[in-house]
Amino acid sequence: MTAEGLIGIPYDRNGGPLHPEMVLNSEIARERANCQRAVQLFYAEVGGFVLPPDDALSAESFDDTRAMVFRDTAEALLPSEQMQQLAFGDLVHAERKSQAAANENPWSIQRKQKLHLAVYVGLPGEFQEHFPGHNVYANRAYFFHGTNGGSRLISEEEFLRRYRMIQARRVLSLKDQYQTLYQSA
Repeated sequence: MTAEGLIGIPYDRNGGPLHPEMVLNSEIARERANCQRAVQLFYAEVGGFVLPPDDALSAESFDDTRAMVFRDTAEALLPSEQMQQLAFGDLVHAERKSQAAANENPWSIQRKQKLHLAVYVGLPGEFQEHFPGHNVYANRAYFFHGTNGGSRLISEEEFLRRYRMIQARRVLSLKDQYQTLYQSA
């Protein structure tokens, strides 16, 4: 499946996740999106399943440990170590570096509500079939992210300059659970 149509969806902070039936109505879903809806649309287009709103809302889904790739702990991984663990389609929770408060409880609901979502798509050879025709650097990894300026591919360097990764989940490995959950949607 191609995700070509996901690039350039206008950003709207309030354009959050939708009920599965609305995601399937791509005309409504693609009018505007924040990072949560952009993630939902990615999994619908590329994975062939609809990520439910509870899993696309960072605050509510943050505590789900199914298919966990890594989670920020006291023994935090370096960004380079985190990047080595990521695979195509991994859902990444991250916080904007400018919003991170050193004295704030990292697991507080207030902090979780500020998290951003992105999907790791890897090197161009891994994602080019889904995003054909995009001029990208061959030796750089990318994320798909809904941000100011619209949904787009963002390089690893730019992503890590703006965000600190908190955790990642291998959502594509849970595909069958979501399809079963929403067969009637």
